[in-house]
Amino acid sequence: MKKIVFALVKQGYIFAGCLLLLITFSGLVYAQSEEKDVFAPVPESTRARLTERLKLLTEYERAGRWAEVYDMLISPWRGGKDMYLSERKRMALELRTPRQWFVDFTPQRVHNKYIYGSGVNAQWRIDGFATVRERGCLVRRWAAVYIAFRDNDWYFSDFLIELSKDNAPAKPCVDK
Repeated sequence: MKKIVFALVKQGYIFAGCLLLLITFSGLVYAQSEEKDVFAPVPESTRARLTERLKLLTEYERAGRWAEVYDMLISPWRGGKDMYLSERKRMALELRTPRQWFVDFTPQRVHNKYIYGSGVNAQWRIDGFATVRERGCLVRRWAAVYIAFRDNDWYFSDFLIELSKDNAPAKPCVDK
């Protein structure tokens, strides 16, 4: 009898282990498919290029490479590239942070509704979260970027990032 109970317990552990692996694996598959679903509304033939360009825009923004950001904009600034670069440098100085304010952008949804009063000639909008540094703390803020496909490539607006009422980070915060 002890041998039967031991065998059942042993099989129970094996079953539980297999079940745990199955749950973990299905969670990973779901997370990967969910990530792909973010860009599902975008035509498949241009999706890879969009994600590539969005990663570049994010990197340029994080690194303060505003000349490269400017070259990816949907619409040029009225004052031209020099005025855009001057304004971005001025804004960076106002933030008075030794490290970049913008850290990352995580897309959550892509859609082509409600973009008509955006002030840019966009066809789509990507909603997501920006990780930004506020008063030494990393916080996530709702963010969006408008996008348009023209001349066989994707172009963007600047990131639009929602700030808190008093521009203070949520407490508690941890700087990284």
